[in-house]
Amino acid sequence: MNFVQDCLDSFVLGACLHMFGMDSLDGVPVNVEIPHFLHLASIEEQYAWLKELGEQLFKTYIKLNEDSLTNIQMTDQVSEMDDQELLLAEMYDSRINHYSCTCNKTYKTKGHFKRHLEKEHEWDFALNQDTTNSAIHSKVDHVAVWRASFMKLSVLLRDTEDAYHYGDGDRIFRNAKFEMLCADAAHHTKYRLWLWRMQAYKTAILSQRQAVEYKWNCTANTHGGKGKKFRMTIW
Repeated sequence: MNFVQDCLDSFVLGACLHMFGMDSLDGVPVNVEIPHFLHLASIEEQYAWLKELGEQLFKTYIKLNEDSLTNIQMTDQVSEMDDQELLLAEMYDSRINHYSCTCNKTYKTKGHFKRHLEKEHEWDFALNQDTTNSAIHSKVDHVAVWRASFMKLSVLLRDTEDAYHYGDGDRIFRNAKFEMLCADAAHHTKYRLWLWRMQAYKTAILSQRQAVEYKWNCTANTHGGKGKKFRMTIW
């Protein structure tokens, strides 16, 4: 558990250095301008500034979209294939449901029409859709995907542990839904059923009073103090 938390801290630190444009901890931020009088601002203003940076880091390094997964642009061949597909669409006659060629020949299927264009009109369709998908897949930054996946699960783990430490029943059961989805994606049937049963007890099986007790009494604190609760096993 501590190893995962340490790895998450390392990834977050590396992401912050990259986002700030710093080569080391002793460097000066290049990409982010830190307000000169930030230390004199109110706690609310400092929190708002840090929250904005956190959201930017989350969107850039954790919540990746399709555009951020590709590290190079589409090739000229792929662009050419797109142009060919547009031309084929323009040559389709919806009135007769056939492809019409400039030589007055018509074809019902796209495959036969493309073979005619290759044979009679010297079109080149060497780059097919499978090749295109393979080319796009090869451009995916797999390191970024792996890093984002690890950080997503690690952040969920840290938030869940924090919820147990503070006895936050709402957050515990909300995170359990995401954990059940993660267990399902990883084909961990045992954990998926355990988390489903946890949700079922609160939602349908127990009475309203028992469900409230089940939700808010899943942690205990034997030494006192804020944030020092620990998880209890409830069957």
